[in-house]
Parts: sequence; structure tokens; C-alpha cells
Amino acid sequence: MRIIFFGTSVFSAKILEHLLTNRVQVVAVVTKTPQPHGRGRKLTPTPVKQYLDSTSATLPCFEVEKSSRPEFVDQLKEYAPDLGVVVAYGEIVRDNVLNLPKYGCINIHASLLPKYRGAAPIQRAIMDGVPEIGVTIMEMVRKMDAGDIIAQASFPLEPNAIFDEVEEKLWEVSFRPLMETIGELASKGRVEKEPQDEAQVTYAEKIQKEDLQLDFQLPAIVVHNRIRALSSKPAARVGVVCSGEEKLLKIFRTEVVSRPIEGVDAKVGEMVQVGGKELFIICQEEALKLLDVQLEGKKRMLIADLLRGIKQIQMRNSI
Repeated sequence: MRIIFFGTSVFSAKILEHLLTNRVQVVAVVTKTPQPHGRGRKLTPTPVKQYLDSTSATLPCFEVEKSSRPEFVDQLKEYAPDLGVVVAYGEIVRDNVLNLPKYGCINIHASLLPKYRGAAPIQRAIMDGVPEIGVTIMEMVRKMDAGDIIAQASFPLEPNAIFDEVEEKLWEVSFRPLMETIGELASKGRVEKEPQDEAQVTYAEKIQKEDLQLDFQLPAIVVHNRIRALSSKPAARVGVVCSGEEKLLKIFRTEVVSRPIEGVDAKVGEMVQVGGKELFIICQEEALKLLDVQLEGKKRMLIADLLRGIKQIQMRNSI
């Protein structure tokens, strides 16, 4: 089974690593072109390209802006692919690519389709506090995330799990159904599949700047879910006044705690320091205990370490 792999993200890199470790015949890899990152806006290869560079693999890797360019598709034809495997590639794959492999293309989508089609399925599912999360292996069609379902795998979503932890478990549960799908195509030339129920479709919109801001007038669990959904990047944040200076505080991990908090008399939306080691934000229902944060100009750290180095911190009205 000759496979062309399309992927860009860390999730993609982990799937590619699993395929290569298990000696699946990947004949070429397609990833996106390097993008500017960090303060210096240095062009940085994708995680997939970085993974390949870290190995001794001599696999051809194409860094392209658009995979559908006719001259590039002609180049891919030379590899005589049986199957395309697409994982978090970051581009709508066009018909001339979908129809290139003998058995078409399959995709790993990080949701239990037809729920959470779109760009940010993991983040949106965590924000919604769903009880179960998973992945779908699907046949790819031109319409976004609308192909027939080949296989799914799921697990309970822990109420305090942050994005990185959820993503890692998602790629791990992807391995078995992906390998079974490839094996079935190799042995039978077909797989069982089931159309998606269009009446059950929901969409996971791309994360926007406004998603990063927190509203503490909402119940604590709603704010908590938003924080853990965005914890990897770009991270939810609040404006604070720290030792007289206005700064941004990124929040990566929190815990929902009951009110009232012993020794604390505060209004909704206020930030309260307790005992020099704990920091709380009062919400409409219950409160949030901050655990893992990054103050503007400092490294990411546990809240007790942050409070040791500052005299006073409180919420400011707006970012």
C-alpha cells in the first residue's frame, strides 16, 4: 500500500511517526511551507517537517503553499499512490488531489463526526464541556469534513484535562482504527463506511481573538472550560495590575472551587490572593483557583512561584 501523507501539525507528526515506526509504506510527505513564528518572526518548518528532519528517514517531503497546483499534482502522480492519508493538513484538499490515489484519500478528524466539523474541533469540544471526545477516520470528499465515516474511537473527557493532554490521547486512540483501515484497504480494496447524519452536524469555528478573553460574570465551569481549551496556544488571558503596572496574565490551568472561600469576601470578577500562595477569581457561580499561569514578561510558572516574586496583583477592567 503506497501512501502519500499530508499533514502539518504536531498531531500530524505523531500519526506519521506511528506509520513509519510500523513500516507502513509512506512514499512521500506533503506539508505546508514554513511560517513566521515568535518575536523575531523567523520562518519555522512545520512540526511534520521538523519530525522528519530529526530522523534518518530519506522520505521525500514537499513543503507547498497549495497542493492542488496542476504541476505539483503531476509530480505526485510519479509516486503511483494507492492511498492519501490527510491529518490536520491546513488546506481544503481539491478534487485533483483527492482523486489521485487508487483508493482516494482518508482523513483523521479530531471529533466524533458529524459533531464539530471544521478548524478547531478539540478546542470547541472542550469549551462545551462534552462528556466524551474522540476521532473519526473518514473518506474524504470536496465538502469539508463531510465524507462517509469509516471508523471512530472515543474516550471520556476528564473535566480538568487541558488541550495538550486531550490532543495526546486523541492521536493515541487514532492509531488502531487508522492501521485497521489501511490494512483492510490493502487486503480487500474496500472498507465499510457509513454516511454522516446531516441533521446532527455542528461546526467548530476557527479560534478568534475574542475567544481568548474571559468573562467572569459567567459560571466558573464555563470559564474553566474555555481556559483549558485554549491552554496550549494562544492561551486565554486577563488584564491585571501587578505591583502598580498593567500587564497581561495568561492562564493555562485552573480548578473550580466552591464559594464562599474561607476568609474571602469579594465580588464577582475580583481577583483575590490568599495566604501569599493561592490566587482566586470570583465568578458568577463558584470561583476559579489559578494553578498555572504566565505573567507578561515572565516565564510560565505555578501560581505559588509567581506570588513569591510579586507584592500585589489584581484584576483590571479591560485588556
